[in-house]
Amino acid sequence: MVLAPSVFFRNIKDDQIDACAASGGVIGVVGAGGFLDDVNASTESIFRCLDSLVERAGPEHVGLGLDYVHDVDSAFAMRKKSPTAWPNTIMYNYAGAEQAVGLTQMMIDHGYSDEAIINILGENWARVCGQVWK
Repeated sequence: MVLAPSVFFRNIKDDQIDACAASGGVIGVVGAGGFLDDVNASTESIFRCLDSLVERAGPEHVGLGLDYVHDVDSAFAMRKKSPTAWPNTIMYNYAGAEQAVGLTQMMIDHGYSDEAIINILGENWARVCGQVWK
C-alpha cells in the first residue's frame, strides 16, 4: 500500500482503514506532500494513495480530504510553533483544488465507474454527514 511514511502521526494503519470501512465511514485522501510518496503533492501521488485506499476499503469509503492550504506561509509558521504536532519539520507542498480535475481524469482512465467517482468526489462525505448530523 502506498501511503505516507509511518513517521507522520496523522496517517492511519490498515486495521484502522478496515474498521472505518466496516462502520460505514469514509477515509479522506490526503493532499499534503509530506504524507504522500512525493513532497510536491503531485496529482499522480495523490491518485496512488486514493487508488490504494479504494483497493482496500472500496470506493464507497474513500473521499477527498486534500488538506488544501491557501496561505502556505502561515501553515509553515504554525508548524514551526508546534513541533510536537508536526514531528517532521520537512517543508512540503499541498494539493491545490485544481488537481481535482486531474484526479477525476485518472479515475476515469483507471476504469472507475461514474458512481464511484461521484462518491469519491463528495457523495461519500454527504452520506456520512447526512447520517451523523441530525
